[in-house]
Amino acid sequence: AAEKLALAVEGARLGTWDLDVATGVIDGSEAWHAYVGVPPGRSVTLAEFHAAVHCEDRERVVGARTRAIAECGHYDEEYRIVWPDGSEHWIASIGQCFCSPDGHVCRMKGVVQDITVRKETERRMAEATAVIQAHAREVALLNAQLKKRALDAETATRTREALLRNVSHELRTPLNQVIGGTTVLRRRELDP
Repeated sequence: AAEKLALAVEGARLGTWDLDVATGVIDGSEAWHAYVGVPPGRSVTLAEFHAAVHCEDRERVVGARTRAIAECGHYDEEYRIVWPDGSEHWIASIGQCFCSPDGHVCRMKGVVQDITVRKETERRMAEATAVIQAHAREVALLNAQLKKRALDAETATRTREALLRNVSHELRTPLNQVIGGTTVLRRRELDP
């Protein structure tokens, strides 16, 4: 069973951690050390670990861990770790508290997984979505402008056609009189 568990942990690329609540010391697997940016084999205090959590995530992470310990419950958080070189890495951490028979939490054990690639993909997708939405708004605006221009052009065409009909009518009436008068004059010239 232990071999299967080790294989599953390795296959899922998980790191494991074990917090001694009384001492505040975290012992972690090699993968845990790699994910949190700590040299392997070194024990880390909870205070050192919290100092490595990104300042924007720290209060939430500390609060979640404190609640889990107070309730002898479950811990499940995603947060950024700042490595000693200044780079940020996203971590998903899930843990469970283990209580002594008298109900006091003595240990908290869990797993971590590096989710930096997933978070970067989510960020890029959000940016791409924002760009697509901005373009969609621009297209909708241009489409509305085109419809208005088409309507304006149609209105102008109808107005021009009505004007031509009126001008034609207004010109035809006097021209018919001129043509009629000319025809009468010609007949008089032809009839002696």
